[in-house]
Amino acid sequence: MHGTRLSLLILAGRSGAEIADKGENAMTNLAIDWISDVFGSGAKKAVLRVHATSWNKDPWTLGAFSSAPSGAQDARKALSESLNDIVWFAGEAVHETRPPH
Repeated sequence: MHGTRLSLLILAGRSGAEIADKGENAMTNLAIDWISDVFGSGAKKAVLRVHATSWNKDPWTLGAFSSAPSGAQDARKALSESLNDIVWFAGEAVHETRPPH
């Protein structure tokens, strides 16, 4: 990820919900197996730490996430504006000068 040894696996949709329902161990095992499939079996030894989250269980997101398509960086400005002065979004998604991934 961004030239580091950090790996991120996002599994969305029904498959993501099903593995999340099986718990953190199932999610991390899936991620480690994925890393091994992509980088070879020796990559498992390089995994030092893992962390799994389940957006499906979060009452504020209920599994939702979004991303803008390529070329839509202007959407970051719109996302940085409040919704009826009640809800504000923060983080990398609203950083206007951050380069696209």
